[in-house]
This record gives sequence, C-alpha cells and structure tokens, in this order.
Amino acid sequence: MAAYHLWKVDRLKLELAKRGAVLRGRKADLIERLEAYDRNQNFRGDVVLLPTPSPLPDWPVGMFGFRQLTLDHRNQLPSLGMSQVEGYFLYRMAVDKQHQADIQAITKGRLLLESGRVEACSFKAEASDVFLTGTVAAAMKKRVHQ
Repeated sequence: MAAYHLWKVDRLKLELAKRGAVLRGRKADLIERLEAYDRNQNFRGDVVLLPTPSPLPDWPVGMFGFRQLTLDHRNQLPSLGMSQVEGYFLYRMAVDKQHQADIQAITKGRLLLESGRVEACSFKAEASDVFLTGTVAAAMKKRVHQ
C-alpha cells in the first residue's frame, strides 16, 4: 500500500480522479478513500447482490397491546442467531442505508442493559412480527468547571 499520508492533497486528488472517485473532503478523507479503493481492487471485483427487501411491517400505533416482557415469554419470541442478524443488516443496507446507525443503536442498547439502566421492556406479537419497546433511566451528566 502506498504511503498516502506523505502525499500532497493535489496528488491525492489526481490519484482519486484516475479511479473515478469523489474528490471532495479533507486530506484524511481522501487518504481513507484511496485506501478503500486499494483494499477493494478499485471496486472492480465481483458484484455483491443484496437481497430483495421484503415489505416492512405495519408498526403499531401507540402502546396498546404491548405486555411486560418476562422470562415466561421466551417461547413467543423468535430465536435469533447470527444468520438472522446478518440478514437484518443486509436488508437495512438494501432498503435505507441505515445499517451504521443500527450498529450504533445495538451497541448503545447493550451498554444500557449492562449498566442497569433498562427499567422495562415490553413486546407485542402480531402474526409473524414481534415488536419490542422499552424504558430506560436517564443518564445524569455532571459538568465540571475548570
């Protein structure tokens, strides 16, 4: 891999132009883009086909029909494995390009659960769809004046 950090911005942009890439951004963005092109053989490899998105479920309006989630509800919830999680992210990538926000939301949710901030979790099952909602305690931030 080339030492792009040693290149001047004009040279970085020239190299990106040769590859048909976007030329906008800070120097760090240009370097990151060139490195991505290098890693992916200038994006000329096999095309990755995303699955055809299925129709989105009708989301419930309001909180009617949700029940407090308990251990007894395990048999009503679908079991999830890595194939379902990967399928979900492929679906989100194909539909609305929000997979990065989903990853961040899952990470934040895990941290909330581990910190004991999840106060309640409720679910609603309709046909083959399962909807989850929850309540979390607010995090108090303390400002430090220097």
